Amino acid sequence: MKCPACGAEMEVGHLFSDDEMYWLPGDADCLIWRTRERVEKKGGVLLGFLNVAAALTAWHCRKCRQLVVRYGGENPWAPGLGGGE
Repeated sequence: MKCPACGAEMEVGHLFSDDEMYWLPGDADCLIWRTRERVEKKGGVLLGFLNVAAALTAWHCRKCRQLVVRYGGENPWAPGLGGGE
């Protein structure tokens, strides 16, 4: 997918959250004990705090630091967490 802001190629991955929100590339599993170093070691980006549980498919542009998020329907990476009918 091309970034709608700059036109660069975006990486598909997943946006995870429980107490901190972070994005991991590809089909990487969510991290139980996460630190900025562990997230970045997996090629991910630590985004900050959010007080809801979620796991959504998201595309990340490293060039302009934008995320495009897919929501609605069941998320195969985290059934019951990122859904929403």
